[in-house]
Amino acid sequence: MSICPLDGLESIPSISVQVPVLLKSLMAKLPLPDIPHGTEGLIETIWLLMTSVVAVPLICKLPGGSPVLGFLVTQACCIKH
Repeated sequence: MSICPLDGLESIPSISVQVPVLLKSLMAKLPLPDIPHGTEGLIETIWLLMTSVVAVPLICKLPGGSPVLGFLVTQACCIKH
C-alpha cells in the first residue's frame, strides 16, 4: 500500500470555486461605513500616510534602498488607475 501525497486533490477545484463565493457572501454581510461625499480624498491621504509609515522603513533596510524609493513604491501601491 503506497501513500500518495496527491490523494484527495480531486476536491481542490470544487474548493477553489466555493471559497470566492463564501468570501463574497461574508463581505456582503459586513456593515461598511458610509463615506460622505467629499471626504474620499481625506481617506486616501490617510491610507497613503499609513502605508508609507510601513513601506519606507522596509525599503530603506534593503541594500540600495532609499526613502525616495520607499515613497515611490508607496504611491505606486496606493494610486488608483
